[in-house]
Amino acid sequence: MKNLILSMLAMAAMVSCTNENDPIDEVNPTGNNKVEIKLTAGVLKAETRAAVTGNNLEGVQILRKDGKDDTGNWNTPFSVNITDATSNIFTGNAQYYSPNGEEHTYFAGYYPAGTLSSDVVTFTGMDGKTDILYAAQMDAGTKGTPTPSAKLEFMHKLSLIKFTFKAGTGYPADDAVTEVIVKGTELPASMNISTGAITFTTDKSTAGISAFTGKNYSITTDGTPTNSEDELMVKPETTLTLSITTNKSTYTVQNIKINNSDIEKIAEGKQYNIVITFNAADASATASIAPWGQIINGAGDAQ
Repeated sequence: MKNLILSMLAMAAMVSCTNENDPIDEVNPTGNNKVEIKLTAGVLKAETRAAVTGNNLEGVQILRKDGKDDTGNWNTPFSVNITDATSNIFTGNAQYYSPNGEEHTYFAGYYPAGTLSSDVVTFTGMDGKTDILYAAQMDAGTKGTPTPSAKLEFMHKLSLIKFTFKAGTGYPADDAVTEVIVKGTELPASMNISTGAITFTTDKSTAGISAFTGKNYSITTDGTPTNSEDELMVKPETTLTLSITTNKSTYTVQNIKINNSDIEKIAEGKQYNIVITFNAADASATASIAPWGQIINGAGDAQ
């Protein structure tokens, strides 16, 4: 199963969450009374697969720091579960403002946990089935002046790719796709938690990334879409080439057009549905795109 996050956490057009957030307690404390911080979280422009559906995700890493400005270092991250876009994410792990009324509290977040060292989280075992989410730093205010409706906005950092297999005129009705390898792109290796900048692998573009193998997707007139576990999340701003194996032959799909453009590339936080049409002589591909939450199209030739 893919660890795709927050399904609508996002499809490619990345639709923003529209739910209202719970405001931080607007308490005017006196003395040393502790003021609890209430913060909500949502995943923007995305519809997710596997581990997360809707705005529902476990094991999200939250960073915190306090100070008169935001120049300090992050504390050790702690884990929370996001259940929806409106509930306080600190339920069961209460957070309080600094007793120093001049100090602001800042939060940021990321997923998955990985291994953190010197502001860089390193990911292992990435195979294109795990989503990367990041919420930039936000200011939750101070003890005396909490930020109203404070919310962390998580964004999808990768491009989501899915496939549909369609039979063109004269193509035999008994063929099926058994394997798809995606070339020309890379997988995430690490991310800077202060900026959200991702460092990618460098060896996948030529070798290829397996979307699936050993499957049996029928090539039909109406088109057969892949299941969610056979989609990929990969490096944005890359140009894809597909190596496709069917029961009868092998095909290479190059120059996939996005939105009928010869220069547009897959983009961060967007979902792409690549429709491969198999004809009697060869195969051609069109791809549609949309922010993770909507679908976008594109096209190419398979030979």
